[in-house]
Amino acid sequence: DASSMWAWHALMSGRARVLMDTRSVALESLTGLQARADQSPLESVAAHFTRAVAWQRSGNPAAAQQALNEAAQWLPRLPTAQRVVAERVLALTAAEGLLQRQQVEEAQRLLQGVLPAGRPSVVRVEARPELLLGARLALAWPEGSPRPAAAWSDAATRLQTHVSVHPHDAAAWALLSSLWQRLDQPIRAVRADAEAAAALGDLAGAIDRAEGARRRFRQPDAAAFIELSVLDSRLKAWQRQWQEDMRDDGSR
Repeated sequence: DASSMWAWHALMSGRARVLMDTRSVALESLTGLQARADQSPLESVAAHFTRAVAWQRSGNPAAAQQALNEAAQWLPRLPTAQRVVAERVLALTAAEGLLQRQQVEEAQRLLQGVLPAGRPSVVRVEARPELLLGARLALAWPEGSPRPAAAWSDAATRLQTHVSVHPHDAAAWALLSSLWQRLDQPIRAVRADAEAAAALGDLAGAIDRAEGARRRFRQPDAAAFIELSVLDSRLKAWQRQWQEDMRDDGSR
């Protein structure tokens, strides 16, 4: 099958093999994985890619990059649709390795052709992996460098757009909370942290965070008042949901 979907399946199956069991003994077996002579080009890419992810999880980004380089040698033999998918997955994984090595600028360059340029308020739904990795890269910029504030703001705007469409994305909310903290937006940071808790099913934690913010910011300015109003609305929704859950549990 030359379809892009088959390429996604092959590569994500390899990634899942690593993430399902991250014990050192399991990772060690996967770091020794090699492509076989009787495998198709896609299967060879997937084998090297799986080994790369295992090396990353083992804390060896240099070995992971070598495995990615070996995977890339098979790319010209893939059908066009599969090559596009594989190039994207390998680039994301390489950027992850650069982030592990604190090479933030190099990792950012790998994402430049994927993240929408110039309009951070527009985010492609299918670009979630790039979006979350871009936020992690923004948070990894050294605070003394000239770029972090702009990087934080851009990443926060993109994530805010994303969660407005996907409000149950706990990972996105958690990253957004960290970005708002860096941007000195404490109420927004608390709200994002509470949304992350709620998305994970921790309504009590979300309520506790929201109520704590109300106690902390008793005399807000005009801008903070608007943010607190949004938080109040969410707090009431979480309280209603929590009460309904308690009633349901009591009726069983």
